[in-house]
Amino acid sequence: MADLFGEIAARGRIGEDDVSALRRMIYGAPRVTREVVDRLFDLDHVGGEKVPAWHALYVEAITGFLVEQEEPQGYVDEANADWIIARIGRDGRIETASELDLLVTILEKSKHSPVRLVRFALEAVKDTVIAGEGPGRGGGTHAAGVVDAADVALLRRILYAFGGDGHIGITRAEAEALFEINDATSAADNHVDWTDLFVKAIANNVLFVSGYAVPTRQEALRREAWLDEPISVPAFFGRMVTGVADVLAGYGVPEAVTEDDAIHGSVDLGSAETVDDEEARWLARRLAHDGGLDVNERILLASLRELTGDLHPLLQTIVENAN
Repeated sequence: MADLFGEIAARGRIGEDDVSALRRMIYGAPRVTREVVDRLFDLDHVGGEKVPAWHALYVEAITGFLVEQEEPQGYVDEANADWIIARIGRDGRIETASELDLLVTILEKSKHSPVRLVRFALEAVKDTVIAGEGPGRGGGTHAAGVVDAADVALLRRILYAFGGDGHIGITRAEAEALFEINDATSAADNHVDWTDLFVKAIANNVLFVSGYAVPTRQEALRREAWLDEPISVPAFFGRMVTGVADVLAGYGVPEAVTEDDAIHGSVDLGSAETVDDEEARWLARRLAHDGGLDVNERILLASLRELTGDLHPLLQTIVENAN
């Protein structure tokens, strides 16, 4: 094994024959071992050309090891989350497209994983957006400080992955990461899909932690077909607000619950009324973070008013001061 990995690393590139040899070696053994996984991580940092088949093997083998072999099977526990973050984030950040795809695939395949894994993935997208290059670009670049359609598609995939098929609302950690991306790009000509995703995700978080029953993430964050139509800014504002209200119309409120209770499915979900004081305080702090309301934040507040019938006094004060 050492000779094969060493030979490939010495050549400085990974070709089709290399991937075939690695596949035979890995799956010719009874189990994928941690030693093999460590060598795969090392090979991904070989600086030369890598064929697409390498990316597929890298993600498949490591995901299979972590989710299907490691205990508890089907889950990523705290210890394995620490290990994968340390192994991927050698310098505290995700460096390659393969690493980011691996992390998202682990989130997709596992039945449950720690919240910090999804935050780690979102941080990689934020870094890519701000710098204009990075793991989210897969080797390509775009204008720094702008959220484009590819960024939004990747963010949706990450958010969908963590939610799985369960009725898990957007968590505070995810909402914080999305606000950081929005704050960093509020003056940019972002893709319209970013407004759609940001508003729906933050509204979902506020209502979820306030005790609202939540639909699947795919339903709550679904993209509206009318976003492809050329419309004016005022028309977009109104249709965005209506669209969010339509998507979230099925929310309801149970008795007081904690976010951890809801994530682990240990609550009985009922019907709803308003945003609670704690969520209003958090949202007010986030909205005031960069000193004013941008378009996305105004649409968010209008959407919450449309959905709940009124804004919490703290949020209403922010709207009045911004006008």
